[in-house]
Amino acid sequence: MPTEPIALRYFRHAALVAGLLALAVPGLSRAEAMDDPPGADSESAFDYRTVPGDEIEIRVFEQDQLSRTFPVPTHGAISFPPIGTLEVEGRTVREIEGELVDRLAKSGYLANPRVSVVVKSYQKRYVYLLEGVQRPQAYELPVDRPLRLTQVLSLGGGLIEDSDRQNIKILRSVGADRLPTIIVIDIDEILEGGRIEKDIEIAPNDTIVVTNLKRDERQIFVGGVVKKPGAYPIHKKDELTVFRAVVLAGGFDKFASPSDTYLIRKSPDGEKAIRVDIKEIIRGGLKNDIPLEPNDIVWVSESFFGAG
Repeated sequence: MPTEPIALRYFRHAALVAGLLALAVPGLSRAEAMDDPPGADSESAFDYRTVPGDEIEIRVFEQDQLSRTFPVPTHGAISFPPIGTLEVEGRTVREIEGELVDRLAKSGYLANPRVSVVVKSYQKRYVYLLEGVQRPQAYELPVDRPLRLTQVLSLGGGLIEDSDRQNIKILRSVGADRLPTIIVIDIDEILEGGRIEKDIEIAPNDTIVVTNLKRDERQIFVGGVVKKPGAYPIHKKDELTVFRAVVLAGGFDKFASPSDTYLIRKSPDGEKAIRVDIKEIIRGGLKNDIPLEPNDIVWVSESFFGAG
C-alpha cells in the first residue's frame, strides 16, 4: 500500500497543525513568504541568527568612524575597535547590540553608547536531502523562519514507500572542531505518536539521509562542504575510497577543511566518525586512502578560516 504523503499525515495531528500555523504569514502565498527576507524593523529580523556570508551593518550614533558594514566570517568573529574581537556568527542582532553597548561603555570610550545592528544581506542557506524521498536534492532554507524535519521532507515530496522511516539520519557539524554529529529520528514517533518535540529544527548545511530499504545497488553518501552532496553507487569493478568519493561529489567547496574529513560507518556499537586527513592521503600518494563499504558516509567539515 503506498505511503501517505508526509504533509497530509502531518495535518492529521492538531498539535502539529498549530506548529505549522505559527509559521504562516497572512496575506502571502507560500512561495512569497519563503522568498521575502525579514525587514530591519520586523520581529523576525531581531530573532535571526547570522551565518558566515551574511553582511551586518553596525552603526554607532554620532560616531561615524565606528559605523561600517562587516561580512560575517567563517571563523565567526570581527575586529571592532576600540573593543577588539567581537563574536557575531550564530548571534541575533539584539545579542550583538547588547554586547557592543556593554563593552563600549566599560571601555570608557563612550559614556552612553547607542548602537544599531542590521543584517544588510543574507547568505543562502541549504539543507541536503539524500535518497529516500521523492526529490532528493539541495533545498534553500528561508532566512526569516525555521523549518522542521517534517517540513523539509515535504519539500522533497515526502518519503518514498520503501524508506527506512525509523532511522532517518541528520548529519550536522557542531562545536569548534566541526565534528559531525548524527541525529537519528523515527518519523513515525512524530506522525503517529504525536511526539512533536522530535520534529527538530533543521540547521543550515544539515544533510538528511533517508535510506531506501529496497535499493538494489550498493552506494555511499557524501555530505558536508562539498560541491555536490549526494548518494553515489559503488561498482564492483572499481574500488571507491574516501578521496575518490570527494572527487565524485565535485571536490571541496571553498569553505571546506580537507584535513577534517570524516568517514562515518555503522558498527555494532552504532555509527562512529573516523577522522581522515585528505591532505596527508594526497601527500602519501593515496596509498593510505580508505576503501569504502556500502552505506558509508563521507563528511567534509567546514573550515573556520575558509580554506583547508
